[in-house]
Parts: sequence; structure tokens; C-alpha cells
Amino acid sequence: MRLCERAGARTIAENRAASGFRHEVDGVTRAAAYITHWELKHLSAQVPKNELLIFNGKGLDFLQGSRPLTARTPMLRFLLSGASVRDECRYFAVQWGIMIIEPFRLPLPLLYEAVARGAAECLTPAECDVVRERVYWACRPLQDALTELHQWSSEVSGATQCGPDALRIAKEVIDAQEQIGSTVLDYLDEHHHDWLDDAAEETWHGVGGW
Repeated sequence: MRLCERAGARTIAENRAASGFRHEVDGVTRAAAYITHWELKHLSAQVPKNELLIFNGKGLDFLQGSRPLTARTPMLRFLLSGASVRDECRYFAVQWGIMIIEPFRLPLPLLYEAVARGAAECLTPAECDVVRERVYWACRPLQDALTELHQWSSEVSGATQCGPDALRIAKEVIDAQEQIGSTVLDYLDEHHHDWLDDAAEETWHGVGGW
């Protein structure tokens, strides 16, 4: 991951927040297809809910203040935690498209990719449908989450992920991550036991090692 902005940065893709607040940014990548915004938190303690609220607010503030081209570029957001995250925080993250990377869980984007690349053979058709529909949806950019909210508040059909069912849907995603993710990890360990080491080695050489 080649960062265009690193820890301590005050902008995302060279755009400042609309409010004028000097938000600190831990990492940003920028490409024509998408922008990624990274938050790195608490290597030894659980992430408090306020940290997720602040991270989500930063994204909204930067998006509101961005130039048109940046505003149209999908913004994918990731929160990396060295400690496990509470379920309530996971539900909130899913509802806003924030992808959490934490110990002992296969991150949602990797779960979707693993199934797309062949791990579907270890799952039932119903489990594949959950990955295709729910897990894919949970990895959406910030702009898509805002579009859903706008559609819901404007009574436009299609925004079924909002409203009273929002929490239930988020729980379905997290249940899939825990249950299907465990099955997929077992599959990878059996059939591609070096997959993580290979990915790390490729990245290591890509960034030039030490």
C-alpha cells in the first residue's frame, strides 16, 4: 500500500475538512479508481465507540470539503486495531462501510475475495449468497452509505439497509464474518497454508524491505 499521506497528515487526497478542523490522518492512498482512508488504533486496548464516531465524522468532514473530482472518487475506509473490537462497534462500522481489521477475524474484504477466488467450494450455496450480498455490501465506499441514507430519508425505494432493519442486517454481516470466515480460514490453512506469508513477502519486496 503506497501512502500518499501519512500519520499526522491534515488532508485526504490534498483536500482539507469543510469545518476547518485540523483532523489528524493516519494514512491515505489515492488512485483513479478509489481513495482509501486508514485509522490505526490501540494496540493493547479495545477501541472505544467514540473513536469510530470520530473516524466516521472525519470522513464526512473531508468529503464535504473536497473538490468535485475527489468527491466522485469512491472513498474506502479501514480501521486497524491490535485488539479485538466490541460487537457494537462492528455493527456501527458495517452500517457506515468502515472495514475493521482486527486479530482472529478474517477481514470482510479478504473474506469476499477468498470466496471469489475459490473458497466457495467449502461453503453451501446459502453461505455463498450471504457473502455475495451482505459481505460485499459491507465493503462499500462512504459515498454509497450516504446515498442509501439519502434514499431512505427521501422515501426512495431501494434503501432497504436503513431504518429498523439496519441493526439486524449489520448483525448478519458480523455473524457471517465469524462463522463463514472461520470456515474459509480453515480452507485456506488446508489448501493454501502459505497464503499469508506469500502475501506478506510480496508486499515486503514491493516496499523495499528494511
